[in-house]
Amino acid sequence: MMNQEIFRLNLEVEEVSLYLLCCGIADTGKSIFFSDLLSVWNGDRKSMEKSIETLEILNILSVQGTAEKENTIYSINPLEKWKI
Repeated sequence: MMNQEIFRLNLEVEEVSLYLLCCGIADTGKSIFFSDLLSVWNGDRKSMEKSIETLEILNILSVQGTAEKENTIYSINPLEKWKI
């Protein structure tokens, strides 16, 4: 599911790392929950939230929606939907 194009976008290391974490979770067939990402994230919560925001702006990640931040579910968009 990972697209190599992620390495050509001049993103911050944290943003690429978050994308790779999302791909790893998605490849197992599980949903990508905010809480699961946070449990394996090496940085602080603020840096992860900033990386999520960047990937959402670029339409690399989409929010599937929830009222509670910890239960937010994300999906990885195909390359043709990325705003690059």
